Amino acid sequence: MRSRKSRALPKRYVNDPPQPPPPADIHRDPAPEPVEPAPADAEILPPPAPFWYRTDPNADSYYKVYPRRPTHDPDNDVTIDDLCQLSGLLAVEKAPLATQALPMFFPFANQTVAWLMSWFYRTPRLSLASLDKLVHDVILRPGFDKDDLNDFVAVTEQHRLDNSPDTPPGEPPSGWSRGSVTLKIP
Repeated sequence: MRSRKSRALPKRYVNDPPQPPPPADIHRDPAPEPVEPAPADAEILPPPAPFWYRTDPNADSYYKVYPRRPTHDPDNDVTIDDLCQLSGLLAVEKAPLATQALPMFFPFANQTVAWLMSWFYRTPRLSLASLDKLVHDVILRPGFDKDDLNDFVAVTEQHRLDNSPDTPPGEPPSGWSRGSVTLKIP
């Protein structure tokens, strides 16, 4: 009998990305007070010595150093893609999402038939409650058109659903594939 104790991977297999340095302590200087013009014979003072601002180190001992206390954290807009800019890495092109060519009621001829067939497949056995659902979820729905049911034959609609292509709307983009997996269940 196996132990039910959870097992963790050995440390050599754990490859967590490094923690980002802690964000800089943002400092906003108060509005400067108006300066009176200096007399022409006043002595010009040298600029103050530079002050290097250092953040606290993170879990991996990384820290940031700035020539002065920052007014914003420049790493807020950096993504992992910005950090991995090697020519040897596989670049993923971000393709725009394809517009859905098929209507939302595919494979049925119209939304009224789609709602009716949906009600039929969701209803395990007919009862007064299922009749209420038919009225409220299908017949009273905005967009329901009784003229769409003039040529309705349930067997034809069932065959239409059974013979519809394997790629309904909302399928994954190209590059993905469908497959089957066999799972052994005790």
